[in-house]
Amino acid sequence: MVDVDTKRYVAHGTNLRLVNTDFSKVKDPEGKPVGIPMLDLVKKQPEGEYEYRWRNPVTSKIEHKHAYVRKVGEFLVAVGYYSG
Repeated sequence: MVDVDTKRYVAHGTNLRLVNTDFSKVKDPEGKPVGIPMLDLVKKQPEGEYEYRWRNPVTSKIEHKHAYVRKVGEFLVAVGYYSG
């Protein structure tokens, strides 16, 4: 969960060290922006989807990840799954 005004994580399901870090600076391992496109998406519409590559914590491999994002109040809420 990210505050859309401050662009900072306010919660994370698996990595508490991310709380209060700048989501807008997040990029995938290949340098593709992750944070900015998701923040831009919820500025334009209440929900959407975004695909990128990320390290799967189960396999430790860089895999395709599909995220569903939704704006809830002043927060971006995202959930995702790995598609291999």
